[in-house]
Amino acid sequence: MAKQNYYTYFTNYGPLSIAARGKYVTNVALGQREFPGAFEPSDVTNRCATQILQYLSGKRKGFDLPLAPEGTAFQKRVWASAEKIPYGQTRTASEVARAIGAEGSARSVGTALFACPISIIVPTHRVVRADGYTRGEDKQARLRAACLLLEKKVIEETRS
Repeated sequence: MAKQNYYTYFTNYGPLSIAARGKYVTNVALGQREFPGAFEPSDVTNRCATQILQYLSGKRKGFDLPLAPEGTAFQKRVWASAEKIPYGQTRTASEVARAIGAEGSARSVGTALFACPISIIVPTHRVVRADGYTRGEDKQARLRAACLLLEKKVIEETRS
């Protein structure tokens, strides 16, 4: 069985915990979280942290990491669809549901996005309410909104 580890990195948005199994990233969570395995960094958690920090500073628009998030087949289809949303653009849960051939399952799509263990890497923040805003008021919602604002700012600066 592949070695499991996790480590907490510090960002301008607060601590970020990253977990891995062998050479695959399995979890990314805001805050100091414990995951199975040893509390120690590894090449893949360091690489993940570096890429997230680059993204948060506006220097990266996508991620190049080996991923192994755990989820149901439906969740994985939703996450794969969210990964296809271009940088700086948004979709609604209804649009994602249509894209995966599950029209009428917007609530289930929302639930799957909320359960994504590798948010930020999978840009779940690009799926917004019908009114264009992120849902929720907690730290995660504020981070989703900050990611959207960052992406729009980077796009505007690129055009200038």
